[in-house]
Amino acid sequence: MSLENLEELIEECRNQFDSLAYRSDIKLNTQLARVLKDALSSIDKNSEIIISAFSIEFMNKGLRATVPSSSLWYAKCFWPLSAQLKEYLKILALIKRGLINKKYTTTDLNAYLRTLPSERGFASIEQIAVDFRTEIDDQISDLVQRDLFIKFVTDNDWWFKTARQTEAVSGKPLDRSDVDDSALSLACRLVVANSAKLLNIIRAFESSEALRNCFDAQKFEEFMLEEPGKNESVSTTIIIGENVIFYGAPGVGKSHKIELLCNGKKTIRTVFHPDSQYSDFVGCLKPKMSGGNIVYEFRPGPFTLALVIASQGSEHVFLIIEEINRASSAAVFGELFQLLDRDDAGVSQYSITLSDPDLIEYLNKHAPSLLSNDELRIPNNLSLYATMNSSDQAVMPMDTAFKRRWLFEYLPVDFSSRPEGLIPIPTDNHGVIDVEWSQFAQIINETLEAESIPEDRLLGPWFLSTPELKDSSTSFNSLKGKLLLYLWDDVLRHREKSIIFPESILTFGRLISNLTEGKSIFNETLESEFLKVKSKDPVTAELPHSPETSDEDLSIVTPDEL
Repeated sequence: MSLENLEELIEECRNQFDSLAYRSDIKLNTQLARVLKDALSSIDKNSEIIISAFSIEFMNKGLRATVPSSSLWYAKCFWPLSAQLKEYLKILALIKRGLINKKYTTTDLNAYLRTLPSERGFASIEQIAVDFRTEIDDQISDLVQRDLFIKFVTDNDWWFKTARQTEAVSGKPLDRSDVDDSALSLACRLVVANSAKLLNIIRAFESSEALRNCFDAQKFEEFMLEEPGKNESVSTTIIIGENVIFYGAPGVGKSHKIELLCNGKKTIRTVFHPDSQYSDFVGCLKPKMSGGNIVYEFRPGPFTLALVIASQGSEHVFLIIEEINRASSAAVFGELFQLLDRDDAGVSQYSITLSDPDLIEYLNKHAPSLLSNDELRIPNNLSLYATMNSSDQAVMPMDTAFKRRWLFEYLPVDFSSRPEGLIPIPTDNHGVIDVEWSQFAQIINETLEAESIPEDRLLGPWFLSTPELKDSSTSFNSLKGKLLLYLWDDVLRHREKSIIFPESILTFGRLISNLTEGKSIFNETLESEFLKVKSKDPVTAELPHSPETSDEDLSIVTPDEL
């Protein structure tokens, strides 16, 4: 394979990805799953590959990493870049071998490579740099190919591309073994820390012609790559029982993802909170009126209701638990957590012996097929889906034994789907400027990322909903009553507030006063970014006031007092 212009190739891969009509999850049927697993196993020999209907899980020494099936769209578009980076690094390896044969030590070689890619390091008059240039001439006879490789070792702006196509990033030096990981992640506009396993999928795509053929336009229908719930042909894929926790930043669409997966299926939904107990989840005796008398009967909780519905037919049933980490999950599940271990068919691998006579009586009456000698298993047509906002501060930690029985699927921040609306931002010198919600959120996120704030604290595209952005008044109230409080009290609780806000604002009360008075609420750097993307000319009209709270009240309200 000959060397290609990496800058042009990155642009081509990005354009192909951006032009995809569909980038959401792919339902992995048996045939596609088998091809994918074979390809991944050849790339990642240290992990056990477990493929579910909509996710790929890597298990290594008890640790799990789960990647959504939508990552295959990255693989489809960016595998040529992965192949090209490999070609460049092959030539670099040959040059390194030649230098070692010239009696340079590995330490000397790595010290020099640490100066690359850079024009200064390449043009150095040190002997190792001179010999490095000679090795390039010896290894590459074609002048065009030689120029491309020299560009590779001298100009990191050429092939280390950030999410903004017009900018470049310093990247990693050539002594690093993962230099291609970093370059590929940045080309894909991925957060590098979260992209390792996704890169394995790209490389599997690169190495497996059979996997690439699955995405050939002529075979698209054959492999049933359809949006869940949009085409009945996907029903031929067998859904087996699984336990999945969807987690990520606020507003990334965790509940929406579950809605797509469960579209048209039977669901039981519950929400955990700090006072949730086993009796709420499973059920217990409760009083009721019978005529003029008070009697007690067993009232099933959501878990028991889901079991009964699943026992009444072969249709798949989903028990949905919102905010699973807002309660002590191990305490709410009690001995039921033992049932979460699933065998290959999706049935509980281990049973539990029920000791509650009222629960036994209820199940014997409504779902007798589930019990055998008072022992219970979860059937394979019942899945448990849960959401978890890992940035929440008011959460209960999950113990390892409980977490081990769940698949965790991370939902990244992705603004390809988001509500439309304008955020009114007051400034001291430019009046009130209106900024598109998606642009506002992405500018805030880029600022937070630059300060190494974890991704699960960023603003998800659906942090604000369509009704919260329907007009200037509701957008203003959403900014005041939701956005600013989250940024001040959650994201920057233990950080310098000046990352986002002016240094002169020392309290949340002062921040809200500035907002209602039409004064600046963001620092100069952010204001400058907002001005670049403002949706219309500045206006000088007053911002709408919230009817619920007076300016006098706002001056004394702080997050610590809420």
